[in-house]
Amino acid sequence: MHFKVNAIIPAGGTSSRFGNKNKLLEKIYVKEVIKGGEASGMDIENTLNSGKEVIKGGEASGADIENTLNTGKKVIKGGEASGADIENTLNIGKEVIKYTVEAFEASNVDEIIICANKNIIEDLNKIFQNSPKVKIIEGGATRQASVYNGLKACECDYVLIHDGARPMISTELVNRTIEMVKEKKALTVATKTVDTIKEVVDGKIIRTIDRSRLYNTQTPQAFEYNLIKQAHEKLYGQNFTDDAGMLEQLGETVYILDGSYKNIKITTQNDIAIASVYLEQQYRGSVV
Repeated sequence: MHFKVNAIIPAGGTSSRFGNKNKLLEKIYVKEVIKGGEASGMDIENTLNSGKEVIKGGEASGADIENTLNTGKKVIKGGEASGADIENTLNIGKEVIKYTVEAFEASNVDEIIICANKNIIEDLNKIFQNSPKVKIIEGGATRQASVYNGLKACECDYVLIHDGARPMISTELVNRTIEMVKEKKALTVATKTVDTIKEVVDGKIIRTIDRSRLYNTQTPQAFEYNLIKQAHEKLYGQNFTDDAGMLEQLGETVYILDGSYKNIKITTQNDIAIASVYLEQQYRGSVV
């Protein structure tokens, strides 16, 4: 029996940490390595900031390639292209939200609903104009309101809710989440807390909390559709920033699925740099 699974991705507003711009539209740049064999035997599609440039395989193996970057021009000799790997720096740049959604597009999710701040809807329509799985709607004034708008736009059996600012989510983890929610009905991806946690009042340490029972909540969080929609209806108008917490508030059981410490949330410019390193590892074939 086929169950329909949707994903809801809240896409909020501007951030002072990003010069009052929307962090989801910030680009993450990584290094792309083109293998020598590929360069001599097939066309190479080189994505530039200004558009796309296609380098023909025959040209790559027999002639010099002039590759125009934002920073200037780089000439790759034909012999080098056919016999060695080409490391092309700064060419691959995608928006944070693009990386996030791509993981879901490649997964077993049937439809992806982006609940967006109205100021970026036009940008998102351009970014995802060739993405048939993606539906873009207007979000609400809060994260909770945005998710509720997404739920009302859904027709599915199960739903995954994921922060748009977590571009390091892997397709493998999305698919594991889908399989587990069919059994457990409500879950959140999380990682075990590795730091020692102190409870502090007025600058004084009150106690050290036993971290063996502590987890850091991430997304995606996944639910049986009717269960989470009813929770949003019962708690309408409040300001939960965590959908699993809404079910906890109503006495429902929520389970844990072990996540990845690389599944970071972009909150500062430093996080962009960290994500760039992780994505480069992914492009080079490392496990994320």
